[in-house]
Amino acid sequence: MRTEPSRPAALPGTTPIGRAERLALAAVTAGFLLVATVWAVLTPALAAPDEHAHLSSIIRVAEGGGWPDPGEARVPNAVQAARDEAALPAASRSTIAELEVAHPGPSDLVDQMTQHPIPFYAIGAGVYGALGMEDWRWDHAMLALRGLCILLVAPLPVLAWRAVRDLTGSAPAALLAAAAPLAVPKLAQITGSVNNDAVAILTGAVVAVLAVRMLRRPAGWWAVAGLGVAVGVAGLSKGLALALIPLAGLAVLASPAPGRWPWLRRTLRALLLAAVAVAAGLFHWVRNYVVYGAVQPAGLVRPDYDWGSGGPDFGKLVDELWRSLTASFWGSFDHVERPFAMWASAVCLFVILVFGLCYADRTTRWRTVVLLSPLVGILAILLPGIWADYTRTGLLAGMQGRYLFGMLVPLIAASALAWRRMPPPNRRRGTMIALIAVFAVMAVDGLVHGYLAYYPFGPSGAQEWATHVPVPWPALATLLGATALVGVAAVVLLVRALPRDHDDEQGFGQPDARMGRSESGEQSAPATPET
Repeated sequence: MRTEPSRPAALPGTTPIGRAERLALAAVTAGFLLVATVWAVLTPALAAPDEHAHLSSIIRVAEGGGWPDPGEARVPNAVQAARDEAALPAASRSTIAELEVAHPGPSDLVDQMTQHPIPFYAIGAGVYGALGMEDWRWDHAMLALRGLCILLVAPLPVLAWRAVRDLTGSAPAALLAAAAPLAVPKLAQITGSVNNDAVAILTGAVVAVLAVRMLRRPAGWWAVAGLGVAVGVAGLSKGLALALIPLAGLAVLASPAPGRWPWLRRTLRALLLAAVAVAAGLFHWVRNYVVYGAVQPAGLVRPDYDWGSGGPDFGKLVDELWRSLTASFWGSFDHVERPFAMWASAVCLFVILVFGLCYADRTTRWRTVVLLSPLVGILAILLPGIWADYTRTGLLAGMQGRYLFGMLVPLIAASALAWRRMPPPNRRRGTMIALIAVFAVMAVDGLVHGYLAYYPFGPSGAQEWATHVPVPWPALATLLGATALVGVAAVVLLVRALPRDHDDEQGFGQPDARMGRSESGEQSAPATPET
């Protein structure tokens, strides 16, 4: 008798996706894209972090200037002239071609972006050339490239939803994960700017989703190879994506391996992961070490500092690292910092450590450790480099919260494991509604703080924004209205998608029983292994 080939089983404990969940997810994703678009027209042209250097590298690649060695590239005089024109009304700005004719050649300012791999800039150069942006006004070209970055990050809410849904089996927790990026205004601003973080955010989220699936079911060879490709491609975004290596490696080692010789199979799969990741993109960093003697050579060389009778202070470095990372992670716009940043970071970290690690069973605790491993990786990358630069130059630099955005999905997933252990079952709906409200308020609060950072309060500020933004005022008003409407709709749909507390088994699920393992630690019915 002929039988049909078996299909991979769905992840254990995962509830079907209903219409209400799909609508809420679509609304949240649309809301995130619109908020990022508002940031794209709110942030003055070339005012986002290192935006002039990113634009310089895109133009250089588009015009056939190649990819010089780190520290050798220079910002074109045309881009420097564009920075000067940023103070002019939008209608008075020049085209890129006009600037290149009036201000030819390179300036003395170093373009440090050649310390990164080229793919993001090649993508930007392809769009730049295909649309003929050299004949556009430079601020219109900037806005189009910001739109490209928004499209690259567009899947983030869906990927966060997918990771948490696979991890917990809970639709409400997954919807909260999709909405969580709205609570990080700096993320929305970076999404709406020209920055290679766009590729790092996207690829980091993909790695997280694949790693979560490794934690939930036996890892097949093709699944491991796919994860290796994702890690390699992520490594072609920027060096800080190397912090994803522990997440991928630990996920493969922690993946269920039923049968004989489980550790042998896990070891072989880890070796396959490493080989594929290197072939898919990590070779770039191996080459750097061979050619330059450093994994990531300095793109900007600063003069040495004479410490005199004193010396570097490691305690000062740690204090500044915590302050800078937390402030610029949540939102620091044009040196206007949000005062709750350190408190919010401390609360989130406390909840993850206490409820995700201390009060969890063995399986959940191990999964939390795996999901938090990119934080260890990022510190292992940042601290030695910052300390070396500090001892040589006396400057504490390179401490930006946006460096963590590529690890945002695993952090959200770890938070989901922790938050779901906090409220009792009869209060989970109320807790989740409160979190939805907090996310919405933080998104609006970020836009308000951003506006006040760049423009005066009152009618004069609105007039200045309308004069300098490179889109017509009616289009800007339409964008703001659409963002408000979609935001309200997203909140309503999210709340409607949450089950009642008495429907816990059909909605929220048990934090541990839905993860393929019981509270006692015994393995539940396994999923069909992948091949």
